Amino acid sequence: MNIPRVGLLRRFVYTKGRTLPDIQSGLPFVMRWMMPLLSRRFLRAGIGHGIGRHTEAEVYEMGIKDLKAISIHLGNRPFFTGEKATEVDCAMFGLLAQFLWNSNGGPLEKIVKDELPNLKAFCERMKEHFWPDWNRCLNPPRIT
Repeated sequence: MNIPRVGLLRRFVYTKGRTLPDIQSGLPFVMRWMMPLLSRRFLRAGIGHGIGRHTEAEVYEMGIKDLKAISIHLGNRPFFTGEKATEVDCAMFGLLAQFLWNSNGGPLEKIVKDELPNLKAFCERMKEHFWPDWNRCLNPPRIT
């Protein structure tokens, strides 16, 4: 499965960290200065893995094919292994949630939101079941 590496290449190589939501401006100066170094490191890791040897369009196409295969496997079931969530569902949620809520308009976000409604519904189901306080956790009260 190429999904984790596709997300990594998009965030740190193709956009050079500029799409990191709400974090980029809050990063310490040193981290912003190091982003080009991290970008090169992740590109080298991608090349070593093999996926980084492809064009950006090819990498996205691999990610789209993976998402479609995952969608077919899930089908109409509420969870990947049936009626109850398992560790597999937790792992898949971790991979898929980034495209729904942390992708800043990337091509895989569009696919999950527009073309693969069962993956989006799966993520919403997992979120509601395991994190009913999701929004509160993301927006903790500020200490003044």
